[in-house]
Amino acid sequence: MGSAASALTAANPQLHVAGIDFAAVPASADPHIDIHANTRMESLPFPASSCDAAISQFGFEYASVGEAASESARVLRPGAPFSFLVHNSKARIASDGIRHRKALEAITGPELEAAFLSGNAAALERQLSLISLQLPYERIVDDAGRGLRRHIGLAPSHRTEIWRAVKAALAPELVMLAHLERSSVAPDRMRRWLRPLAKEFDVRPPVELKMANGQSLCWKVEGVRRTTLH
Repeated sequence: MGSAASALTAANPQLHVAGIDFAAVPASADPHIDIHANTRMESLPFPASSCDAAISQFGFEYASVGEAASESARVLRPGAPFSFLVHNSKARIASDGIRHRKALEAITGPELEAAFLSGNAAALERQLSLISLQLPYERIVDDAGRGLRRHIGLAPSHRTEIWRAVKAALAPELVMLAHLERSSVAPDRMRRWLRPLAKEFDVRPPVELKMANGQSLCWKVEGVRRTTLH
């Protein structure tokens, strides 16, 4: 949504920032920011050597890293720096995402579906209680349970419509959480993950950023584009 770009232009109004997003995000009202929606990192809409720097705030790791590294090197001028914040699999955002994904999968799973569509309130309670025991502190389980209990007495056709609506509403978040889990980089994978970048850039050793309580937050990966490319 251009938050990183806005932070840059707020710090230096002379900058002109071009942001890309695979999603259909809206344009920016800031004349110094151009947002390119529906754009893949593997295919950037910029001429060769036309960019002076690149940043990514939890974005680059979602791409095909090899293709995105080559494309980034193409559009950056020689010696241009990059600075990426990358999801760390040890960070809370990743672990919370895994737990939340499991909760959504349980809510939309065949066991709960069968209990709800049967109209059997006792069976529904058993399944909800089992999910709550397995995944405590997941508010979505309580919210879904209240909604399903409220509609368990409806006609079968109405229950079917409600169940389809629930699955459709949760499907995009399930996709997002699955991508987060796949894209988060574990410490023992970092060296291999960096190889495509190291082909095109002089990459500094990654830094593990941490919160005030010492808990892992993310990786900071930085470097500069080489003068000559492979």
